[in-house]
Amino acid sequence: MRIMQAETLRKQRDRKLLKSISIVVLVIIIGLIIMLFIAQRPMRQARVQSFNTAQKTEGIKRANSFYMSDLNHTYYTIGGPNKRDKKMYVIMNKHHKLVRTVSINSGVSRSAIMNRVRVQDHARKIISVAPAIFNGKTVWIASYENHNKQLCYHTFKYSTGKSLQLITNV
Repeated sequence: MRIMQAETLRKQRDRKLLKSISIVVLVIIIGLIIMLFIAQRPMRQARVQSFNTAQKTEGIKRANSFYMSDLNHTYYTIGGPNKRDKKMYVIMNKHHKLVRTVSINSGVSRSAIMNRVRVQDHARKIISVAPAIFNGKTVWIASYENHNKQLCYHTFKYSTGKSLQLITNV
């Protein structure tokens, strides 16, 4: 009889412990999801504000792409069709003031720049490739990790793909 009571008490303790652990794990998961949501909020706001600026100033109908570059200055870029269905990049500074509008087809493609960084710079991991402004020129700025896991930046002229600046081992 005592053995059965002891066994019943042990099972009840185990259930309470399992329930407590489950609640703690659930609270941790919910907390992490909330933290992730909060951490992504500034980028979501930047995307919405950038699209609104591109829509008002250049008539962009929808945002097919959004890029952020933060090498020398912060630039946001919205890519998408304008009212005449011409594919454009609208590049603006962090204050969402229009800086430049370029046709997507007037320059070297993003995928060509990514391939070049992968092959020529031997990038281990490409972090981002984004349109921006550098010394008054429209450029692609690629950030990547090299084989030593060091951060590198490579700036290419948008229209030709010519290398303008390479910063390695940051």
